Amino acid sequence: MLGQKLGWVLEQPASNWLTRYDLINLLELEGFEVLSSSSSSSEQLFPFELPFISRFCNQFLVRLPFFRHLGVSLFIVARPLLPPLLLVDLRTSVVLPVCNESGYIKLALGRIPDWEAGLS
Repeated sequence: MLGQKLGWVLEQPASNWLTRYDLINLLELEGFEVLSSSSSSSEQLFPFELPFISRFCNQFLVRLPFFRHLGVSLFIVARPLLPPLLLVDLRTSVVLPVCNESGYIKLALGRIPDWEAGLS
């Protein structure tokens, strides 16, 4: 804010943040089942690569009571509840790269399986 008032930094728009509970709620509203989420801690406290500092911060310090809420990464694992419904018929194309080989085309078409029988 001081940099903005002095004209050193461009004015930034207000940030909007979604909490972990907001993200889980949005996933559930869209038909996803939340399998796991980092409920009491985050996974990354220091997002820069410095030889000993980043490893100390991201593997030890981020697990301590005060620091666990200061992490910058949140992981949520979710999966769809129902398989998607197909609203159109499935189709496929078979491309045969041949040049004036009519005998091979007839043999290749005979080897294509009947996929419609497996869909029902």
